[in-house]
Amino acid sequence: MLSSTSLKSKLKSMLNAMKQSGIQFEEVSVEEWIKVLSQHEDNPAYKLISFDESAFKDLTHCPHWNTDKTIKTTH
Repeated sequence: MLSSTSLKSKLKSMLNAMKQSGIQFEEVSVEEWIKVLSQHEDNPAYKLISFDESAFKDLTHCPHWNTDKTIKTTH
């Protein structure tokens, strides 16, 4: 199992790689991410909500992302 420090580091690396590849997104809190995601059952990541809630519950000050543009693109 990943420690919260290790998970934060991996998330930050992933978000940096996404930005470097040209993906544009707004960083949001984990709570906001889960709230918005829970309203979009058609988003493939919706199936991972319980994992996200469990994996991210102890994280603070970690990188976050918003999928509004992704959601619009998939419709």
